Amino acid sequence: MRITSLFRSRLLCSSISLLIVVVFATLSTDAAPKRRTAKSKKARIVKKTRKPVSEPVTSCSLATMPPPSMSEAVIAAAPPVEPVIHKTPPPLKPAEKAPAVNTPEPEAATKEVVYDTEEWERRLKESERALLAAPVRADANWLAEWRNAPQPHIERVWYTACYTDKDTLTCENFSKLLILNFPDSSYFVTASKFVIRYGQDRCWQDFQKALKDYYGAAPNVAKLNQLFLAGEPLMHMPYVLAQITLAGIGFAMADELRDVKTVDLVKGYLERAFRVFAPVETIGRQLSQAEWSTYRRSILSSGNQFLGYCALNKDRNPDLALIYLARAIAVKGDNNLGWKDPLNYYLRTNANNEFYARASKKYGDLSQEQRGGETGKALLAEIQNYMQRLMDDYARILVVTQTNRPEFQAYRDYAESSLRTLLRQKPNHEVAYQDLIKRIQAEFAA
Repeated sequence: MRITSLFRSRLLCSSISLLIVVVFATLSTDAAPKRRTAKSKKARIVKKTRKPVSEPVTSCSLATMPPPSMSEAVIAAAPPVEPVIHKTPPPLKPAEKAPAVNTPEPEAATKEVVYDTEEWERRLKESERALLAAPVRADANWLAEWRNAPQPHIERVWYTACYTDKDTLTCENFSKLLILNFPDSSYFVTASKFVIRYGQDRCWQDFQKALKDYYGAAPNVAKLNQLFLAGEPLMHMPYVLAQITLAGIGFAMADELRDVKTVDLVKGYLERAFRVFAPVETIGRQLSQAEWSTYRRSILSSGNQFLGYCALNKDRNPDLALIYLARAIAVKGDNNLGWKDPLNYYLRTNANNEFYARASKKYGDLSQEQRGGETGKALLAEIQNYMQRLMDDYARILVVTQTNRPEFQAYRDYAESSLRTLLRQKPNHEVAYQDLIKRIQAEFAA
């Protein structure tokens, strides 16, 4: 379909933009990691450090972390939220006039979610334990030479590699050998910290490479799974969690939910991201407040949009879809995010069109006598109510896509045609059209 092809072209543009940012950030950051710990109940989630230190860190190394000045527009470009049109709604049948009824939109129920500090600490410790338990990263000849070396000799070589030569790989290997073979060594604690420090350095580099590869060309499920795998050791970092969640949402929607395994994985990451980004204020000092707010808006808007899309297209539950879409629309953001995202209103017209069609069918099945009775009048009121909801959302699509961006044209064509079809039955329908557009414009200006 024309809209799907437009979506894919936008996805490629967004992918190229993010790749440029990742490459620039990687080249411009060469600082060694800074120590972070999780001693208090107030979680300190690691995302960025900036100055080199000689002491080990207990959280993921951030030597190649993008600079904190990353703009909202750049971050928002990572999750593709372009239109993914699953079908063209059937033509709407004009309904007879009836008194409007006050049927409120589903509430965007705001369930309070408390950030689980203990969960974050547990994931951080799990990551550290996994690094300590991993085998030595050396070939068989090296292992044969050093596996049975005496403790004093290993300690001398370890000290030279870590403190004199500052040889990262050699220090890591001898640190691992020291803690595996000599747990009673006086250097055991320091060696463990070196293993964690350099291991998390490597994890971060692997993640950055996977992120760059994913957005470097047309995303596919293999690249996405590699991104998921690279991000697992770093799930205590909000930046990593947000990136893999938004990448997964974008891919799953572009793929129209065909890969069931990916959809399930994305839902799991999204559930975790909802908990982590529940607070309005940034946690710790790894994300600035502006960056935290940007990721939080992206997670809440794109995440609820994704769940609404799943409810509508996979679960065939328009009631649930309306609830999720209302939550997505409740997010106030720029750059066609949340309340200014035309896809939210498109999906909501699909859901309301389901109810409109059901009510119209019920009314069509009534006899002439029933149509004049209470049942017929109630159904007409219900039809009229859904018609108004549809017209309002068609107008919202037109208002939020008034910029001359070509990827919005398919939205505009759809909304314009559908809205004028519904307004034809009204007297002075052109005046009604202009009045509706003005009312919706005032809604967004408020």
